Amino acid sequence: MKIVITNRLPQEGIEPYKKQFEIIQPEEKSFDKKVLLEELATADILLSIFSYKIDKEIIDAAPNLKLIANYGV
Repeated sequence: MKIVITNRLPQEGIEPYKKQFEIIQPEEKSFDKKVLLEELATADILLSIFSYKIDKEIIDAAPNLKLIANYGV
């Protein structure tokens, strides 16, 4: 399964899942929308932070999407 994360998150929270999942996240702060749309073409899960707007265009770009999750505290 491929997980796309919209923003760079602390690695200690992601590291345990790298053996089970293909995890795609930005090298810097966040993906711009164009890159996110490209990555979502083959994504199964989208993990976003609250401030990243998930709109119809993003959802439509992900035909295999099974889950949209929000990361927050």
